[in-house]
Amino acid sequence: MGRFSAASVNTENSITHILCDGEDWYKKRLRRHRGELSVFLYNNVVPSDNNRAERVIRNGVVMRKASDGNRSEEGSRTQTIVMSVFQTLKQRGHQGTDIVIETLRPYITTKTAKNATNG
Repeated sequence: MGRFSAASVNTENSITHILCDGEDWYKKRLRRHRGELSVFLYNNVVPSDNNRAERVIRNGVVMRKASDGNRSEEGSRTQTIVMSVFQTLKQRGHQGTDIVIETLRPYITTKTAKNATNG
């Protein structure tokens, strides 16, 4: 059984009771995703919190707040993409700034962008 065993059954029963009462939009949504709500009770690999995800996005949130937020929709999209690229590089063990500089160096020196398909 899961990491909480008997407590898991009590938790499941409580969730069922709460979700069956009413037609509020959030209860409908939770009912649709019912199977995903308590996976952590039965699978020891699944964390019971989202701390890792919160830590991953923290730097971007701090940067956005320090710069007084994004002033346009385009700026918001750009920041999202850049933060995603840097986070992916970090998770793969790369230094983001080094990779970006290495990638942009040919453009900076020649003012011509290289096509990814023709090198």
